[in-house]
Amino acid sequence: MSALHNTLLNLPPVPTVIISVALMLFSGFLLTRITKLLRLPNVTAYIVAGILIGPFGLNLVPQNIIDGTDFLSDIALAFIAFSTGEFFKLSVLKKNGMKVVWITILESVLASVAVSAGIADRVAAMTSSHFASSLTLSFHVSRAAARPISPLPTQGCTRHG
Repeated sequence: MSALHNTLLNLPPVPTVIISVALMLFSGFLLTRITKLLRLPNVTAYIVAGILIGPFGLNLVPQNIIDGTDFLSDIALAFIAFSTGEFFKLSVLKKNGMKVVWITILESVLASVAVSAGIADRVAAMTSSHFASSLTLSFHVSRAAARPISPLPTQGCTRHG
């Protein structure tokens, strides 16, 4: 398998990209056939294929190709968000409006608490400081990190079109 990796590294950029993408698609397709037999979702096959052919598996796809495809995850998330929008009904959103708000608030608070405790534990262990002072610092860091993310589940509720 390292012979294929070395061959891909020695090719010009365009054939390297074409062969790598073909390898990704082909391995994903093959593994979906196996996961269908096991009654698992296709996403499982794609994840396993990525692990197998990626740098931590068989290392068939060069790292520069993987680095160059970072934008694909953003596109995939956009498609997922767009496709979930077709299932929203205004009557259901009006009925469940306050539930969504409470879930969003609880999600933000619980995420902040969990991240704060984890960061505080690590900071206290690395700096030999008290857990309480580390918790204060980590709480502010986690709140700043979670703030832009927490309104996302409710943003689509006020959009029209």
